[in-house]
Amino acid sequence: MRFTATPIQMIRQAVILAAGNGSRIQRFQGDIPKPLRKLGGLTLIKRAILSAKQAGITDFVVVVGYRAESIIRSLSEDLSLGVRLQFVVNPDYHRSNGLSLLSAKSCVQGPFLLMMADHVFDFKALEQILQQTLDSEEVRVGIDRKIDEVFDLADATKVKIKEDQVLELGKTLSDYQAIDMGVFLCSEKVFEVFEQEFQKKGDVSLSEGISLLALQNKVGFCDLSSYFWQDVDTPETLDHAEKYLFTTLKKPMDGWVSQHINRRISFLITRLFLKTHFSANHVTGLVTLIGILSAYFVSTGKYFEVAVGGVLFNLASILDGCDGELAKLKMSSSKLGEWLDTCSDNLTYLFFFAGTVIGISRQGKLPYLAFESVLLFGGLAFTLTLFVCYLIRFTQSGSFVTLQKDLSTPQTLKKRNPFFSALTKIQFMMKRDFFALLFMSLALFNQLPWILHLSTLGANLTWMVILFYKREIFKFQPAALLIKTPSVD
Repeated sequence: MRFTATPIQMIRQAVILAAGNGSRIQRFQGDIPKPLRKLGGLTLIKRAILSAKQAGITDFVVVVGYRAESIIRSLSEDLSLGVRLQFVVNPDYHRSNGLSLLSAKSCVQGPFLLMMADHVFDFKALEQILQQTLDSEEVRVGIDRKIDEVFDLADATKVKIKEDQVLELGKTLSDYQAIDMGVFLCSEKVFEVFEQEFQKKGDVSLSEGISLLALQNKVGFCDLSSYFWQDVDTPETLDHAEKYLFTTLKKPMDGWVSQHINRRISFLITRLFLKTHFSANHVTGLVTLIGILSAYFVSTGKYFEVAVGGVLFNLASILDGCDGELAKLKMSSSKLGEWLDTCSDNLTYLFFFAGTVIGISRQGKLPYLAFESVLLFGGLAFTLTLFVCYLIRFTQSGSFVTLQKDLSTPQTLKKRNPFFSALTKIQFMMKRDFFALLFMSLALFNQLPWILHLSTLGANLTWMVILFYKREIFKFQPAALLIKTPSVD
């Protein structure tokens, strides 16, 4: 078989089938069109579009039918999508889904990605299938070989394969080696086969059309078994998909407190935020306000207020996870959001530590308050300077998580000496989840001086570690190296 390379840069169009009435889920959840069902704060169809957008698709043909006007209005009024949309109405949406594909023929130009509005994907799966090659009359089916791990296997479309070819697919196959994931890379030639079958029978399903192409040895596959996907047909599959999305929110850099305490609480709060119009940046603003409020209470120096301030400081730490969770669930991460989060964190620290110093002065507990305060805020200022210099010079991100990851790379680990190796063993104590909980505990016992001592020690150890591992932050970099080569579409 002759193959013609069709790289990801050339395929920018996707057809999304969103015409069906979703009868299986309608029985349980009313008359909302299935593409407009919410999953993780986004409608299914918006999630499908944004996933494909992340993979490089910019032009979408959306085939609608049942409650077409609702779907068209929802997408047309959403200015956050940032893609080109064309809508095609299939009046025969109550019949087989192959007719929905045929409806899109006049809008398709060249090879395209075919998706279902009710399928949830890791966008990396879409990236991988877009990188495959196509013959002039070929289809590639995204398949999952991990059959035992497929949720709702009984309703899944089975795929019979041999070597690198798809032989047949359908829901009732007894001999099969994989599951159809509901994503296809197609050439324009697929429409001919569907039209011929429609003329013969007056109807044609997607599985029937692909099977006919398979009989001509024109269907290959792309193994996407390592990526998550889910066909959302029932309340159970919707819940399963949402549970998975929440598992992706955990970060490898999370400390012990985050893993076992904070994330459990923040997940509950994030689920509540998903039912509102709160965005990730709104939550970041809320975190900043709570942090400032915690500083006010601590600054009074009175026991009850200090305790409240400590609780609020730890609450701000927990809520700090919610903005990132919301951004990821709603696929709304941005550089602005990262920088807002970074600024919020540091404002919270500065206000809280300033409040701590004022509270101690009002309690009259520490004779060396001025000297230690200079050490604390000097350490904080230098640490913040190093952070910002690193982010601007070495990353395309505004998140401090990039620095944490960089300090854990093999190249960085080679630089360790015994002193700094020892410091890395207590690195968890410098993470916000740990020290926020520790400071809350100390505040509950009205131990503001200890908060100051530990803060001063931590701030100064942090800039020492960063400067030791990242001395090149202050090295001169030739102007030629600062010039970025523009990307070419």
